[in-house]
Amino acid sequence: MLARLIRFMEKYSRNEIILMAICFTAIVGIIDYATGYEVSLSVFYFGPVAFSAWYAGRRSGIMVSLLASLVWLNADLGSGHLYGHWSIPFWNSILRFSFLAFNALLMDAFHRQLESANLLARLDPLTGILNSRAFNIELEKAIDVHQQDEPFTLVYTDLDNFKQINDTYGHLEGDNKLCEVVNVLVASARSTDVVARVGGDEFALLLPKTDHRGAKVMLTKLRKHLADINLDSAKITCSLGAVTFLKPPHNSSQAMQLADKLMYASKRQGKDRVNFGIFDGEFSIKHAEHDYIPQMRRN
Repeated sequence: MLARLIRFMEKYSRNEIILMAICFTAIVGIIDYATGYEVSLSVFYFGPVAFSAWYAGRRSGIMVSLLASLVWLNADLGSGHLYGHWSIPFWNSILRFSFLAFNALLMDAFHRQLESANLLARLDPLTGILNSRAFNIELEKAIDVHQQDEPFTLVYTDLDNFKQINDTYGHLEGDNKLCEVVNVLVASARSTDVVARVGGDEFALLLPKTDHRGAKVMLTKLRKHLADINLDSAKITCSLGAVTFLKPPHNSSQAMQLADKLMYASKRQGKDRVNFGIFDGEFSIKHAEHDYIPQMRRN
């Protein structure tokens, strides 16, 4: 429920968030004026302040805090509340502003800390790209917003014989090569693509608005760049499965299973190749590709 609310609020711009907070403040002020000074609604002014600070930042929170304090002051004076001295309501308003502004700063700081923690929880600690859990979330988003005329492609890749690299050169060198592979993946991808490490030497790519022809172009470039990773006489190759979704799958698990199936087909066919598939409500293998990439040079 909370995740849906956060995703819903992400659709709005900062200015729209501030406008909503101002409207909420005005509504509270109107009710405060109507109920009179004997019924305190001070706590309800905190709602729009917290809302604006959380979604639009501390400056917006402080601005709405000032507005809320002025609205409360006008509602209080307008309702006929009499004080022993003319300065008391202004003093109370200053105190309310200080309280609201302080809480706006706290909300903003807490939000930043939470975002930082969430970011760390989404990233693979070795390579710095998304982990499996975060990738599934991005894949679910792509499924939710899928449009019939905008297919997307999911790619699952497994490095070939990578265990031998770890056994021969050690795990430290293996980790270094994994990071080099990630650099190639990121360099080959577009800014809109999503790259993730979903296993030890397994990676996934989400290519929005990409059919199997566009995926073929991207994966050709990827495999050529992988061939440039220097590792004595060994070479870095990978087996890939790429599924283009013309219609959305039921969920991310089904999508990953289809791509995984194609990747293992590439393994069985001799590795160092790509199998393409199409999902339009029914799954079918489009074709396999291997020889379109030039022979990789040996060092």
